[in-house]
Amino acid sequence: MPVTVDWSGIVVPPAEGTTETTLVLCKSEDGEPVALRLGNGARHSLALKLIDPTGASGHIARIAFLRREIGKMEPGTHLNARRAARLLTKAGYPAFKPESEARRDLAELHRQGLLDQHEECDVRWYSVTPQQQAVTQWARTTTP
Repeated sequence: MPVTVDWSGIVVPPAEGTTETTLVLCKSEDGEPVALRLGNGARHSLALKLIDPTGASGHIARIAFLRREIGKMEPGTHLNARRAARLLTKAGYPAFKPESEARRDLAELHRQGLLDQHEECDVRWYSVTPQQQAVTQWARTTTP
C-alpha cells in the first residue's frame, strides 16, 4: 500500500541553469516530512498531467511542439514516427505508446500541409514540404 502524503505547499526548483531535481515537499499522515524528487522529464510530465489529467490537450501541445521542431529542420530532412517519438520523449511529453502517438501527430501535420508523406516497402516517412522549407529559409534569413 503506498504511503499517502499531503503537499505542504512548497516546491524547491533546481538551481538556475542546471538540470538538477525539483523537490516537492510533503508531510506524511503522521506528520513526518517527505520530499518527492522530480527530474527534468518527470517534472514536465507531472505538470502536463496536473494541467490536463485526461490528456485531451496533450495532442495539441505535441502538435505545437512538432511544428516548432519542423521549422528548425533543414530541407530534405526525413522524419518518421520513431524520430518524432524521440523528440517528444526528450522534450518530456508523456506518452503511453510514444511511436503510435507520434505516428498520429505526423499524419495530422501531413493533413495540415506541413509534411509530405512517402511510403516505400511498407515504410512510411515524412519530409518537410517545399512550402514549409521556403518559410523556414525565409525565417532564418530575416532573423537577426
